[in-house]
Amino acid sequence: FKTDENMVIGSPTGSGKTVLMELAMTRVLMTQRPGGGPPTNPGCVKIIYLAPTHALVHEKHVDWQQNFGGLGLKAVSLTRAEVLDVGKEIRGADI
Repeated sequence: FKTDENMVIGSPTGSGKTVLMELAMTRVLMTQRPGGGPPTNPGCVKIIYLAPTHALVHEKHVDWQQNFGGLGLKAVSLTRAEVLDVGKEIRGADI
């Protein structure tokens, strides 16, 4: 949590990989925003989460909208062909 080094986490299902991702997200948000507070320039930091199933993407999207939306962060879900203007969605998103 106290380093900017990239890493790959490989472990069994249910072992906490997503929790590690959420800790990393928190670190990015704390270090990339003045005082670790709400965004002063929404969309300036991008956090990308990849998941193997649409259901898991949907679950995390709903969670992150609720958990990070109060901080002024926008989470979007890009799966299959459901988004017509992917570039626009990405530019306006944080997560």
